[in-house]
Amino acid sequence: MVLVGCAGAPDPAAPTAPPTEVVIAADRPAETPRARRVEASGHAASSESPTALVWAESIEAARALASHAKKPLLVFVRAEWSTAALEMERGILDDPAFERAARPYVLARIDATEEKEQTYYWLSTLGVNGVPSVALVDASGRREVIDGLVSAEELTRKLNEFVERD
Repeated sequence: MVLVGCAGAPDPAAPTAPPTEVVIAADRPAETPRARRVEASGHAASSESPTALVWAESIEAARALASHAKKPLLVFVRAEWSTAALEMERGILDDPAFERAARPYVLARIDATEEKEQTYYWLSTLGVNGVPSVALVDASGRREVIDGLVSAEELTRKLNEFVERD
């Protein structure tokens, strides 16, 4: 599998993004996969935050949670070397319209920065060929992959259409 994306050479003086995967247990039954409320930027959400999203701790946990909750799965595929993915993280995933459209979904991120066998397994399983991508999967296995940098409006429209077809 070949991942495609575009990025210039990283600027060593530029600030680095916060970690994109946050892991702690939420108040859930023991048999339910764990998730945590986080801001779209990856920072822990305060209880007053109107823009908090729930991101599963792993793709495996997200799939189990989506199945348990009978919700569709949204997987954002990113990499540190992809300027488009970083732009999506910092500008689109924290857009209020995206946050509203993402509420019906169980959310997960896959970091494709490093070449790992497990990462390639999930990208292949989801049908993802590039970074950034957003994969949508419903309970029946129907999926849609949105490749490349898209606007918040376009991503929101596609998320809403996917849920409406469910």
